[in-house]
Amino acid sequence: MQLDFDAAESNYRDVLRTDTARNHRIEAITTLANIAWRVRNDTSVAIRILRQDVSLSSSPLVLVEESRMLREQGNFARAEQIARDAMKQGGEQAERSAALTAFGEAVLGQYRRAARMGPIGESSRDSVLLTLSRELRDYVAAHPGRLLPAKQLLEAGALTGNGADMLAGWRSYFLVAVGDTISGLLAQPRRVISSAHSENSAIVSALITSRMFEAALLVAARAPATATSSDLRSYLSFADDIKKVTDDYYRSVALGDASKRKWKSTLDDVVANHWSHFTWASGKAPSFESDKLLRELDRRYGTRITTGETAGTDDLHYGHRVVDETRTVSQYGKTAKVRFVALDAMISNGYQSWGWNGRAQHGGWGGASEITQVRPPYAEGPLRAWQLVTDSAEIIKLNRRIAEDSVHDFQQGITQPVAAFVSIGERMERDERKHLIDSLSSAGVKGAALEAAFEKLMGDAEIESAIFAHEGRHAIDEANGIKGSTADREFRAKLSQVAFAPRPRMSISTIMDVTLGDKTPHGQADLRFAKGIFGWLQANASSVKGLNSSAPLLPQLPLLSNDQLRLAARSLDPLATAAR
Repeated sequence: MQLDFDAAESNYRDVLRTDTARNHRIEAITTLANIAWRVRNDTSVAIRILRQDVSLSSSPLVLVEESRMLREQGNFARAEQIARDAMKQGGEQAERSAALTAFGEAVLGQYRRAARMGPIGESSRDSVLLTLSRELRDYVAAHPGRLLPAKQLLEAGALTGNGADMLAGWRSYFLVAVGDTISGLLAQPRRVISSAHSENSAIVSALITSRMFEAALLVAARAPATATSSDLRSYLSFADDIKKVTDDYYRSVALGDASKRKWKSTLDDVVANHWSHFTWASGKAPSFESDKLLRELDRRYGTRITTGETAGTDDLHYGHRVVDETRTVSQYGKTAKVRFVALDAMISNGYQSWGWNGRAQHGGWGGASEITQVRPPYAEGPLRAWQLVTDSAEIIKLNRRIAEDSVHDFQQGITQPVAAFVSIGERMERDERKHLIDSLSSAGVKGAALEAAFEKLMGDAEIESAIFAHEGRHAIDEANGIKGSTADREFRAKLSQVAFAPRPRMSISTIMDVTLGDKTPHGQADLRFAKGIFGWLQANASSVKGLNSSAPLLPQLPLLSNDQLRLAARSLDPLATAAR
């Protein structure tokens, strides 16, 4: 998918000319301003855009965009003041959250910059920092799992020496999409940060292993420099340089004057220049080799850097391992090993993610035996699920859309028995979310603990289904010499994605969606799945409670229980039938 910023600007200008809806106009203003300063490097135009509509120039999200622009320029003091103004405006929950985190980034940005230069001493009496800590403490307690506020609370705790804030921030940040922190890469950091008796050096190491590099440096900067803190400063400088070079290249791509050769040459120079800045056991840097440095950075910091082509553009993916799990997956008596790596602390997530500016992100990549997931976008999914099951306004909108889609799907089903009936996934996900929150509430779980439990279970279910069930099937097929076209392999993986999911009803929406039946391997696999399920419904209509045999069958798929969905998926799988 190519990014067309000229077209985006034209469309958003049309919105400002013709649309009177407040939220639409705010989106247009903030997006146009972002393109002006971030893509076209023209801050004066951005300021004019942000202030052109007097009735909206003081709205929280407009002020947050201005604060972000100032922060990126290094003007933290002014960014802090603008963020304070945004906080005073109040607004909806999303606006208040954005204003708070803008304030946090402006305040903490000043300390991050100072810590990169050397020791910064104690900060526990800084009234602004204490105000920020109090605001973040309350927010994180009420809204567990939100990544940026949790990270900010951890860093504020690192500055003030407040171990409780550090622990609360760490736990909230790693609430979802990391599996079980009792084991794996995050197990030791969890124990160290949870202990009230941990030495500062142990906390720094634990934060580095958690890939919370800024927080680690903030703790280290409260004491005289050590080899660990010096190396960490060198590494963050390395990451900063890589990010700047790559963001400049992405900007050139967007403007149509990029040279990928020059970009890659500059990257090579950055890597070579930082080689001698790190501490080595021998006391002297060994002879330079790019691959050797990358291996060393992976050992020290969990660094993963890959360059390649995504959607027609050469780009960079640079993050850090927070999950690295090898598991033996077993399905129908066949086994294979799958390595699952989740990356966090992303320095770059490809050109498209840069261009999408937070609206979407690359989610990962992989082959049959190793899957790499970019954690942040997956961590957002359970938070959105919580909103859809607890926010009354969101529930009303969702139910209205589902009702409209369901009418359309049943009407279409009269003449087209198998099609992309989008209401199927919508209804199944809605009902399963409701079932989960009801079951937790019935068990006596309440308040923030209810939200935390709900979000963790949702995140774990996604990993089990999408990674170990779906991708695990690819690994099993390869390990056992099971051949077929790409569409064949995807069909089998989608069957496993449902059959071995903890909550199969949550695994249907990615199959029964608008791409069903298109010419891609995924679209063809989805169509084959839908036809198979349609056949199963025809053969088993009497066993489905509430099913009307005289009405279109496939739109009634949400009537199936999780167990019935597993049974249907297994009946279509040749590996399952062979194992009987």
